[in-house]
Parts: sequence; C-alpha cells; structure tokens
Amino acid sequence: MAISVIQGDVHVVGRLTAADLSPSASSISDSQVAADAGISASKLEQQIVFQHRQAAPATVTEYVHIARGAGEIVALRAVADTVPAAANSYTIDVLKNGTTILTSVITINDSTTADDIQEGLLSVTSYVADDLFKIVVTVSGGGSKGTNLLAQLILREAADA
Repeated sequence: MAISVIQGDVHVVGRLTAADLSPSASSISDSQVAADAGISASKLEQQIVFQHRQAAPATVTEYVHIARGAGEIVALRAVADTVPAAANSYTIDVLKNGTTILTSVITINDSTTADDIQEGLLSVTSYVADDLFKIVVTVSGGGSKGTNLLAQLILREAADA
C-alpha cells in the first residue's frame, strides 16, 4: 500500500484511530502521557536512591540493594557536617557482587570541607538482575571521626514486569 503524505498541520475534531500506528522517535513525550494512563510497570524505569547515615561514623558493611532488573549506576555521593580531626579519616566504597564500582574510594578527612559533597568516580556503570550492592565505610585513626556522615547511592533500574 502506498503512503499518503499530507503537507502542513492537520487538526482532527473528534477521535483519530488507526489499525496500526507507528509514532516517529521523540514524537511522544512525558507531557503527552495522561497521569492515569495505566502504563505497565514493565515499561517503566525507576530511580532508586539509597541513603546510608551515621551520626558517629564507624566501620560498617551494609547490603543496600538486590537488583530486580538491569540498570545503570548513576552516582555515589557522600558528605559530613563535621569532618574528622587530623590523622583520622574514613572512606566510602560501594561493592557490586564483592567488587568496587569506583575508580578510587571516597575519602573524608581533615582536608575535606564540612558540608562539601564528595562525588565518587565510577568505574562500573551498569548492572543486571540479582546483582548485590553493599556500602562499605572504613574508619581509621583513633581521634575524632567527625559527625553525621551521609552516603548516597543512586541507581536507575528497569521496573518489575
């Protein structure tokens, strides 16, 4: 069947139906999808933010996520409102299936400015279903460790079917 081409804008009063509709790429955006459209979860992507908080930073390893689908590792960020005293520090790492996802761990020490967000440099940016994520905080030194550590892991993952 030949394709008919209409030059210029077209306005339809009433409903437009088609036996088969193939919208061009980028022709439907978020604003054109009704809030109550009822789109299946399997067609969505979700952004997941895991937050690890410690009022008094201490060495800990904590599972934070079991992937339900394929995804993208977006960022690891950390901040403390009071940094450790000289010769004291702590590091923040994220392990995927036991291996770091960072080029180097985030280090917070007496050279870090309080409330200055530290960004981890990712060496791994993708994952698959059933991958396991852990946040690892390692404290060193015997003096003041600072206060109120927040580490934030941000992932984007395909939603459940």
